[in-house]
This record gives sequence, structure tokens and C-alpha cells, in this order.
Amino acid sequence: MYIGSVYDMGWGYLHAFGPVESNSPPDAPTISGETNGNVGEEYWYAFTAVDPDNNPVSFYIDWGDGTEGWTREHASREKYYYEHTWSEQGDYTIRAKAKDVLGEESDWATLEVTMPKNQQSSSMWYLEWLERFPILQKILIFIGNI
Repeated sequence: MYIGSVYDMGWGYLHAFGPVESNSPPDAPTISGETNGNVGEEYWYAFTAVDPDNNPVSFYIDWGDGTEGWTREHASREKYYYEHTWSEQGDYTIRAKAKDVLGEESDWATLEVTMPKNQQSSSMWYLEWLERFPILQKILIFIGNI
């Protein structure tokens, strides 16, 4: 039995129902995106997985900072983008695996990411402190130090 459906912006899917003779797990996903960035900035990463049986897949994404979870289902072989923002500097490992609609899971894939300290945020305390002393702020502006 086949049933058609539409999801998000007119994307169509054809669902097949019937006995399953065999099912293979999806290949480990590929992850691509920035490997160096700044704390507090948003970055987009592309995830793709191929299921040999062409079943839809969802991704389990572990961003390496305690944020993790499953995505919605996607078509096999399609590239999907997810964004993330790290709040602390450090080295992170993005880990992802794919699971097909029949429950078979892939191996893990990884991407190493480094988030150095955001220079702007490190000087924010100075600017906030300076706002408490408007006369000192005007003097420093006058002599060209800020």
C-alpha cells in the first residue's frame, strides 16, 4: 500500500506499507560546517545520511556541550541544516548518527570544532563598568582611549 503526504513548503513523500523482507542500517552521516568560530555566534552545519533501503532517516546530534537530541525524519541522501551556538570557549566534538524509520541505527560520525573566546564579549565588562562612570567615559573619549 502507498500513501502520499506533504510536509513543509510542499515537499512530498511517498510512504510504502507492507511486509519488510530485510532492512539495512543507514551509513554514518556526513557533517560539514565551520570548525573554528567565536563563542556566542550562530553556526549552521549540514548533515547527510544515505539509507541503502532508501528509508527516511532522523539524526541524533550531540553538539558536545550538553545539547543533544533527535531531529525530525528526512529523506535519505538529502542535505539538512541545523544551527548551534556555543556559550563557552573550548574544543567540542559534534557527534551524529542516523536512524531509519524501522529503527536501524548507523555508526557515529564526528566533526571537531574550536570556539575561542569572543574578543567582543571579553571587553563587555569594561564597557558596562565604564557606563557607571559617565565623566570618566567622557574623559577617555576626549583623550582617544575608547
